[in-house]
Amino acid sequence: MSVLETTLSREVLAALMAVPARTATETLGRLQAEDFPNWIHQRIFEALTEIQYPQQPGQGAVIDQAHHHLLEQGLLKDRDNGLRAEMTILAGITGHPELLPVYVNEVLENRWRREAEDYFKRGLQHVWDSPKSDLVEVLAGINAVREYFQRMAPVQAVKSAQNAA
Repeated sequence: MSVLETTLSREVLAALMAVPARTATETLGRLQAEDFPNWIHQRIFEALTEIQYPQQPGQGAVIDQAHHHLLEQGLLKDRDNGLRAEMTILAGITGHPELLPVYVNEVLENRWRREAEDYFKRGLQHVWDSPKSDLVEVLAGINAVREYFQRMAPVQAVKSAQNAA
């Protein structure tokens, strides 16, 4: 994971913490935890899907609720695995809600590119090392990559995002 991906993930999470409930619901409906390349950002995103967003923007209440959720889940251990430090970093970042749609599109595109890269690496491995039938099967799976790309448009809503409203 690159520094740019880490920064982008932080910006998305900080912006999500600074938006009102309606915007949070829409954004949480577009993203999935797996869209973030780092497991720490995935756990924080999952916590954000479980909290109650205020009607007015306010980062403090959201951070407190997310921290409490992570604590209840047993993810904030006595030893620091990076999650507690990342929450501290996010508390110090001013979220930019006006840029959230742009950031979300970037996160989704980056995930799509990672998925496509992994898929094509697996395909290349089958070109010379596997029977022809395995290669044909891998090539038939190109639709999975194509379908993920279509997900980049804001279409789906998730149950947990509906709870955020």
